Amino acid sequence: MKLAILLFLLSVETLSADAVDTLRKAIRFGDFAAMENLLSAGMNPDMPDAHGQTPLAFALLVDGTRAAEVLLAWHADPNAPLISNTAANTGNGGSETPLEYAIQSGNLRMASLLISAGARVNQPGKQGRTPLHRAGAADRLDMVRLLLGNGADPNARDAEGASPLDDAAWRGSLDVAALLVAGGQRVVALQAERMDEVLGANTISEVMHLDTALRAETAQRLMAQGVTIFRPDTCVIDAEVTVGPDTVIEPYVQLLGTTRIGSECLIRSYSVVQHSVLGNGVVVRNGCILDHAEAGDGAVLGPYAHLRPQSRIGELAHVGNFCETKKTTLGRGSKVNHLTYLGDAVIGAGVNVGAGVITCNYDGAEKHTTTIGDGVFVGSDSTLVAPVSIGDGAYVGAGSCITESVPAGALAIGRSRQVTKEGWAAARRAASAAAQSATQSPKQTAGKKK
Repeated sequence: MKLAILLFLLSVETLSADAVDTLRKAIRFGDFAAMENLLSAGMNPDMPDAHGQTPLAFALLVDGTRAAEVLLAWHADPNAPLISNTAANTGNGGSETPLEYAIQSGNLRMASLLISAGARVNQPGKQGRTPLHRAGAADRLDMVRLLLGNGADPNARDAEGASPLDDAAWRGSLDVAALLVAGGQRVVALQAERMDEVLGANTISEVMHLDTALRAETAQRLMAQGVTIFRPDTCVIDAEVTVGPDTVIEPYVQLLGTTRIGSECLIRSYSVVQHSVLGNGVVVRNGCILDHAEAGDGAVLGPYAHLRPQSRIGELAHVGNFCETKKTTLGRGSKVNHLTYLGDAVIGAGVNVGAGVITCNYDGAEKHTTTIGDGVFVGSDSTLVAPVSIGDGAYVGAGSCITESVPAGALAIGRSRQVTKEGWAAARRAASAAAQSATQSPKQTAGKKK
């Protein structure tokens, strides 16, 4: 007898799982007749699948408004969580109930169906926020109208004590505020100094209008503080940027983020300086890119230098054309003038780095540091294979590949020795001519004699 009961329960479970799977397929493909057949045969419209998702939740996720209509007609619970398992419900982007999901996705028809079927318009969800809180924060005016028209409380408070009006005020949505007033909420008006301060932005064009106004205000403020900005309408300067007096900014410059620039600097055209700090008297020549970098007083950068994060260029140091630095400290008065890459390097004062020098800082798995002392001369086209150090006052011959540390005051040469062979070129030309003559036919030779 017990075995018969167990087999019956197992068969019911299997049939239920099959029925849920069949119902989900009917919802996905819009087979409403199949849905009606399953539900009329007695299937529970709220039966979750193996993951705890109800049929109504699945209909919402696949945007099956007509399928949801069928389920609600068969008395599916409009207030049931999208996923019956509370722990699994944390992955729904904060939409715990079907009504909250419909609001978040902007499906007005679905929201109206759910409310008509008995969805609770004042049910608090996560952090105590009601559907009206969500609609106001999302600037869904149509949803706000629907909710207020169905008894939503405009004075409801969330877990932080904020009302739907607070969300509307934070987003600058006067339309939502007006609707809340119509719903009985008290609104206080504050006079702004300028119209631009309270304008909303619903299109990219309107966002750009506000952006232009804000940047123009920033440029005017800097010029009033003694900064010269040529063609300020062509420059992009963020509101948090600070610039010292007597600094000159040429057209088409971008100063972004929390950049701080000292006095008497020159920032030439087409340079982009982001989250960086420049001392006094710094020259940034055309086309430089600085990102989370620093340059001391009197430093000269560019043209077309790229200072990547954690680059620290010392006072009076030079980083010239087509040079790139990353996580590198360059000492006072040191010069890196041409076509060089310095990564993960600590370089002392008074160092001269020749053209085409590279610090080989990456071995395919880890980054390594190159350390160069004061007064070092590194010849052109040298490669410094890290980890390696070069002592104070040392010399590295041009074209060297340095794989071992160099003591202070030493000369390091890591290249093949030059061999010069006198008269070799003339002998080669003569041999080539003889070989060519030997390969010619007698007929060709006779023709040349004539």
